[in-house]
Amino acid sequence: MMSEAWENYHRRAAAVNDVVVWLDRSRSDQTPWNPTLATAFESTDDLLVALHDLWSRRLLARVDMELETHPGPPAECVSIAWHAAARTLPGVRRVLDAQADNPVLAPSQLSEHRLLAVAAGYAGLAQPIEQAARAGRLLVAELRRSGRLAGVPTGAS
Repeated sequence: MMSEAWENYHRRAAAVNDVVVWLDRSRSDQTPWNPTLATAFESTDDLLVALHDLWSRRLLARVDMELETHPGPPAECVSIAWHAAARTLPGVRRVLDAQADNPVLAPSQLSEHRLLAVAAGYAGLAQPIEQAARAGRLLVAELRRSGRLAGVPTGAS
């Protein structure tokens, strides 16, 4: 018999997968909400954090893979990884972009930006988290604005 925690985990994972499919089909930039989702998540903010968690796991896996296999500089690896993750989760990326100013995402964004800055070589682990995250926010802004990092060939991203 499955424990309540496992049941909750599987219910939430299935709901997130359904939302990802819906976002990709609908091309919406808003999180849906319905009674089924209400059985898995406390609120739309809870769902939004779950979507960011999914994004973060996919992004970090891509960053790790690119850093291990790509011969280019770390910043290029991060650029390739970020764009690859955005291509595989376009609906999630749209929602996260539309909700970028939502305070519920602030802790997740801080961690994501810090990690990207460190992975790209723009910050070090010894730097204060906020300082490293600032470098990561600038990096992500550049990735969004130009579609690539300065100095990274367009074909690489």
